Amino acid sequence: MAGTSGTSTASEQAPRFRISPLSIEERDPRLAEFGCVDKSLTEFIASEEALRFEKFRLGRTYLLDHPDGRLIGYFTVSTDGLNLAKIKKQYGDGIPKGLNHIPSLLIGRLAIDREFAGKEPHYGRWAVKYIVGMAQEMAKTVGVRLIVLEAVPKSISFYEKCGFVAVDRVGKNTRNPTMFLDLLKL
Repeated sequence: MAGTSGTSTASEQAPRFRISPLSIEERDPRLAEFGCVDKSLTEFIASEEALRFEKFRLGRTYLLDHPDGRLIGYFTVSTDGLNLAKIKKQYGDGIPKGLNHIPSLLIGRLAIDREFAGKEPHYGRWAVKYIVGMAQEMAKTVGVRLIVLEAVPKSISFYEKCGFVAVDRVGKNTRNPTMFLDLLKL
């Protein structure tokens, strides 16, 4: 399957890659070779923790596969809810009373291998577009309004370029700010 989703312009040609779920039955040897700039993301995909997330349905991890078999990257998604108090200014008037959280799809992790990171065709951006497509499909059968994540400081500008808005900024009490993308504004 071509791994693209979301909106694109005529000048934006989708790269060829496949999206496949992480298998808990068969350990993929490429996971041990994966390396990105964030050590915790590199360690996660090669760990038993990633398999536990799958086994207990706490998150679904998907692999981005290059046509030649190399592992481009991965992402982990799960359901979540963004506390309405955090974004009351933007949404307070239009949200029904009694709702404390806005239904969301959480990007728990998104990592691109060093070999592919920051280079055309920007696989990270295409992974986000794919996740947007997942959320839009979910929204046809389940309430989901936002895509949320907690961004490490060095990835904030990347997510802003993808259309995410920061709820809070990096500061003394906020290491990884919450960011969101509103599906109704796409």
